[in-house]
Amino acid sequence: MKTTEKRMLTILVPTTKDRYDNFNQAIQKQLYDQYDSLPREDREKVEIVIYVDNRVVKIGEKRNLALGLSHGVYTAFVDSDDRLAPTYLKDLLYATKFGADVITFRSEVSLDGSEPKLCLFSNALDSDRDSEDCYYRLPNHLCAVKTYLAKEAGFPSNKQMGEDAEYSKRLKGLLRDEHHIGKVLYYYDYSTITTETQMNTKAPDLDVVILSDATRGDEFKTMTQTTIDTAIKGAKGHRLNFIVIETCPNTKYYDAQTITPIDAEFHYNKRMNFGASLGKSPRILFCNNDLEFTSNWLKPLLDANHSFVSPWEPDDIRQKGIKRNTVGTVTGRHMSGWCFMMTRELWKKIGGLDEDFSFWHADCSVIQQTLAEGVYPMIVKDSVVRHLGSQTFNTLDSDKKNDYTWAETYKFNKKYNQDKFKDNEWFQLWKETNNQ
Repeated sequence: MKTTEKRMLTILVPTTKDRYDNFNQAIQKQLYDQYDSLPREDREKVEIVIYVDNRVVKIGEKRNLALGLSHGVYTAFVDSDDRLAPTYLKDLLYATKFGADVITFRSEVSLDGSEPKLCLFSNALDSDRDSEDCYYRLPNHLCAVKTYLAKEAGFPSNKQMGEDAEYSKRLKGLLRDEHHIGKVLYYYDYSTITTETQMNTKAPDLDVVILSDATRGDEFKTMTQTTIDTAIKGAKGHRLNFIVIETCPNTKYYDAQTITPIDAEFHYNKRMNFGASLGKSPRILFCNNDLEFTSNWLKPLLDANHSFVSPWEPDDIRQKGIKRNTVGTVTGRHMSGWCFMMTRELWKKIGGLDEDFSFWHADCSVIQQTLAEGVYPMIVKDSVVRHLGSQTFNTLDSDKKNDYTWAETYKFNKKYNQDKFKDNEWFQLWKETNNQ
């Protein structure tokens, strides 16, 4: 039986205030980008409720309170640290036309960086079970359930864990029929590190944001893992929260939270800002994926007591002759653009890294931003991190290299009144070719 109700679908996102500047922003962007792309008449059929508390109630009770806010014919929960397929809202909304008690779909589950495994929801199951290549689950809070049935089932209010499994058992006897969407709509990326970080009121010492692109070959994935491993080893016990922004879907790294960005086009500063927004540590380390951290690299950066610092690279000719911590304004000498640390306070004060620049001059623009706040970048001599080279850039075709170099140079000079590469013949040729 089809329904004619106007408000068809409510999405509930229970979360906590300490996820305000990380997961909450990320999941809202996913949901509202999809919402905004719907036709106007479909937007009127969707309700999104973000329910935020300060951990004063258990998750079971919080889910029940959130259910009380639902006005849709169907209700589905979304957890703030998960990911959604680009057609999640569109597909669920379409499925409401069939009038079934529950709308099920497929999801992918990855545990602590393991290869993703399919999860299939179905009310035809007698109970939850696992096989070697698939999780089989009764419809639970992630599925779109008719709201009156979801409220009738309810969650155990006294539970902090396992409330979803109990809810699915209660639903089992209430559901008469289901409509199944035969594709993956939801991605559950469980990370012990992320979970412990979120449950712990004390933030890690440092959020480490790494940009990676394993689509270019296994060696790039290995480079990223080496960057993570050497950073951990050299940090000498400091608590690090790794956030890898990885272009290649379904690629995971040990000891890191791995996120695949929605935007396919590479953009250095935009992706760095996205990664930084997922953390809550007082300092952020922005990193390429082609690094090798040496022993005790972190302590000197912290001991410098400066809001914008970079490690020293002994093989970088631009940093030759530096014998002590040194401030200045020159990219490459006073700031290592491939690895730099900033306080979260400064990052917020400058409005995030300048997203007008996607590759070349992404680092130069950051210096201009901090100088406007009276902060000079500092090279810290006793913090040694080796940069193995711009491996990703070397794989680009000539047109893309021009976009990432000379086009960015022109934009930077114009925005910040600079004259970089003013005598470079290739830059002059690019300007002539592009009528600049």
